Amino acid sequence: MPRNALIVGDAAGPEPVAAGVLKRFGFAPPSRASTVEESLSLLRHDHFDLVVVPLHELAPLQLAELDQLIRRERFSFVIGTAPRSDPELIVRGLRAGIHEFLVSPPDPSELAGAVDRLMRRAPA
Repeated sequence: MPRNALIVGDAAGPEPVAAGVLKRFGFAPPSRASTVEESLSLLRHDHFDLVVVPLHELAPLQLAELDQLIRRERFSFVIGTAPRSDPELIVRGLRAGIHEFLVSPPDPSELAGAVDRLMRRAPA
């Protein structure tokens, strides 16, 4: 059964590139949410093995809700992205359960490396 991914906005870079990277790891074509709010709505109702979210667009309350949703889904992994590597933003994201951070748009090899690290933690 293919894994499910949710990509918020352009957090994972160009759609064909991100879909190609995810396909190599056994993912179905990724679901898309155009806004953080839309992604939170989808996460309330559906399970995703991987979520790629623009960390810099999350308001504090949205980050707290994402944290709760991640904790509820034991094997959901989250990659946060932002246009630059801001230590304060990264720490805030890690405290809220984000598993990996990448500068956006992520280089395909960096995205693949992050997905590989996360999938190694997932049960078969």
